[in-house]
Amino acid sequence: MKNNMGGIALITIMLMLTGQPLIARAEKNDRLELLNYEADKQAVLPEQGEIKSLLLEGDVVITQGTMRIKASKVILKAGKDGKRYGDGFGAPVFFTQKQEGRADYLEAVGERLEFDERTNTVKLFTNAKLKLAKDELSAEYIVYNTLTERYEAAGVAPGAKLPASMGSAGRVRGVLYPKLKDPAAVTPVVPTPAPVKPN
Repeated sequence: MKNNMGGIALITIMLMLTGQPLIARAEKNDRLELLNYEADKQAVLPEQGEIKSLLLEGDVVITQGTMRIKASKVILKAGKDGKRYGDGFGAPVFFTQKQEGRADYLEAVGERLEFDERTNTVKLFTNAKLKLAKDELSAEYIVYNTLTERYEAAGVAPGAKLPASMGSAGRVRGVLYPKLKDPAAVTPVVPTPAPVKPN
């Protein structure tokens, strides 16, 4: 689906991954687990109203159940309700999470990441890539909703401008593999040879 916003073509997609709509079922229990972090150094930032903030720098790793974020720097915030949100930087930043009832892990990467427990979203910006099993998706902007377990991808992030080298429109690219119950049962198509005409 394409929408023109201020002359910039925005591409939003709902693809088919592994034979189903672009849905990845994240581990439901992850939201109930403690959030743990480690870094080379930590600093408490000045409070802004009721918002408390931590600055984590140097090989930052954040985990919550099977969810894992790796970055060079993270600003981690929490409001009065205790829900956490923040920004990760690292060029790239890595995000992984196990899928509900499956052995597969969703893997995502981008130059910047925003995560927000208030909206149950993870956003990846600039050279963003997502992989689930063999299927792959790349875009300048990818949003993963950890509650509805759906994705959206766009050729440009909302309100952002593309570099001049990319022209007037960004692109979303995907590689989808067929879902075969029994690959060995697929019969190869053999072309029928043309009849030989007598001389």
